[in-house]
Amino acid sequence: MYKALFSAAVFVIMAILIRIPAVQSFDVSVIQALESVRHPVLTAFFKALTELGSSGFMLPLMLAITLVLAVYKKAAASLYLYLLFFVERTANEALKDWIARERPVINPLVHEPSHSFPSGHSM
Repeated sequence: MYKALFSAAVFVIMAILIRIPAVQSFDVSVIQALESVRHPVLTAFFKALTELGSSGFMLPLMLAITLVLAVYKKAAASLYLYLLFFVERTANEALKDWIARERPVINPLVHEPSHSFPSGHSM
C-alpha cells in the first residue's frame, strides 16, 4: 500500500512541477543534450520497447492470457484484465488532457497528436 501511495505522490508532484516554466526549460535542455547520444541501434531498440505498450501489442497479448485463464477457469481474472486495460487507457487520456504538456518539437522520433505526459506506454 505504501508503494502505491508513494508512486501516486511522486506522480502528482511531477504533474505539478511540469507546469513550472523553469522545469519546462530544464526538460527541453535535457532533450537537447540527449540528441547528441542518439544512435540508430538505440533508437530501434527503444521504438521496439515502446511498441510493447501499444494497443496493437497489448490486445493480442490479452487475448492469449484470456485463453490461458479460460483453461484454468479464471473468468473473473480475465474480466479484471480487460477492465484494468480500459480504465488505464481512459485515465491516461483524461490525465493528458488535464496536464496538457505539449510534446517537445525538437527533432521528434515519432509524431503523436496527443499530449506527452503521462506517457501511455509507460502507464
